Amino acid sequence: LIADPHEAWVFEVTYSKHWIAKRVPDNEVAIIPNYYVINDFDLSDTLNYLSSPDIIEYAIKNGWYDPKKDQSFNFRKVYGRTDRQEATFNIARKWVILNKLSEKQYQPGDDFPFSFKPKQKVNIQDLMEIVQNHYEGTQFCNKPSAGGSPHSTRIDTLTVCNGLNDYSCITQLRSWLPPDVGNIMWIAPRYPCIQPFIPWYYGITEISTDFEKIAYPDALQNYNIKIAGYKKRYPGHACWVFDEFAVKVDSCYNNEIKQVRKWKADFETDIFKTLTSKETEIVNEYKSNPGEARQMLTVLSDYFAEKALNDTKKMLMNLKNTSR
Repeated sequence: LIADPHEAWVFEVTYSKHWIAKRVPDNEVAIIPNYYVINDFDLSDTLNYLSSPDIIEYAIKNGWYDPKKDQSFNFRKVYGRTDRQEATFNIARKWVILNKLSEKQYQPGDDFPFSFKPKQKVNIQDLMEIVQNHYEGTQFCNKPSAGGSPHSTRIDTLTVCNGLNDYSCITQLRSWLPPDVGNIMWIAPRYPCIQPFIPWYYGITEISTDFEKIAYPDALQNYNIKIAGYKKRYPGHACWVFDEFAVKVDSCYNNEIKQVRKWKADFETDIFKTLTSKETEIVNEYKSNPGEARQMLTVLSDYFAEKALNDTKKMLMNLKNTSR
């Protein structure tokens, strides 16, 4: 997904180094599981479609598409792998979110749209709720573990919020505010169903040392070097606390999830109340002193990051372990 505060595009690349992109229409939602979602394609409409120049010719050359026999060119079907298109974990994750947001309700075997107009305006809280989904109340709902956890690591039963989540991210782009303030990366460490989303503003000048592996100049220099043994290399990093908390909650999910969810809900309510009051002050400061405004954003993001970490440490000590 490529987006700015004014538009969003879905960009898909094939093994053959060919690519295609389609603009998400205004006021619509696109859902992308682990398969191609771009279907129809109009070469002449370059405001809404872009691609490698021979995207259709290459498919014809390889026998994947016959314009004389087949219907109109459908990138998803022509270039997509059947095992991905038909995989339950892909279909179910797209289907459950689609039916949460769409006025029209779909069956798992239906041909899902590339994008659609939601039944009502979608806000950040709606998205935070959606990414916590475990197929509750549907035929895809997992059989809980001994402790009651719905988090599976089996590919065929992956939920939206699943045991393989390292974190969940929602990027908010607001065109009516200065970019430093208007663009936020909301991150819930590990499981989004048990951790509050922390707001990281685009304009921050640094992040809390508990969340930083190395300073950004070193990170830029070494970003492509694969280093194993992260826990030994960064033993004090915040991610290990969130990981341990997720494991502990999974072990006693039925007993503890109610209080964990209440803490998360209260935490996020406090965040939104604080941001509503603080952002006006920061935007006003930004007009005359952008540097000071960025520092205020840094303090704000770090405050909630550290609070989430410290609260998690306290809850971790109080959780009653049962069986895993």
